Amino acid sequence: MANLAEPYMCIQTEVSTCACPCLHTHFGLSDGWHSDSTINYQARRHALDFVLNPYYDSKNLSFTSAQETLTLKYRNTVLEYDVNRKNTSGLDPQSIRRPSLDRPSFPGPLPIVSKHDDRLVLDVEGLVANKDGS
Repeated sequence: MANLAEPYMCIQTEVSTCACPCLHTHFGLSDGWHSDSTINYQARRHALDFVLNPYYDSKNLSFTSAQETLTLKYRNTVLEYDVNRKNTSGLDPQSIRRPSLDRPSFPGPLPIVSKHDDRLVLDVEGLVANKDGS
C-alpha cells in the first residue's frame, strides 16, 4: 500500500480526539493523469485509514519497529456518477449539458464529453465532500 500508483490529494481528514496513536482517514482523488492528454477515466474517491504511532526516542529503530509507526488500511473506493447514474469522464469537454425542466435541482450548464456523448466531465482535484458524504 505504501507504493501508490497515482497522486493523492487529502480533501478531508477525520481526526479522533484521543492521544496518539489515533485512527485517521485520508480521502484520495486520483484522476488517471498518466498520459499525454486527457483520458476517459471515471472519477473516483478512495478512502484509506491510517494509524500514526509516532516514535519520540532518539535511538535508531529496527526496520520492523519502524514499520509499526504507520499502519495503512484500504477502506473503499466510491465511483462518481451524474444524477442519471451515468459514468463520469475525464476527457476534455466538447459541449455542455443545459439545465433540465424535469430536474430543477440539477445545476447547469455542465461540461459533457460531446453533443453525442452527454456524460458529465469531472476534473476531481477540486471535489468537495460534505460532512454527510454528499
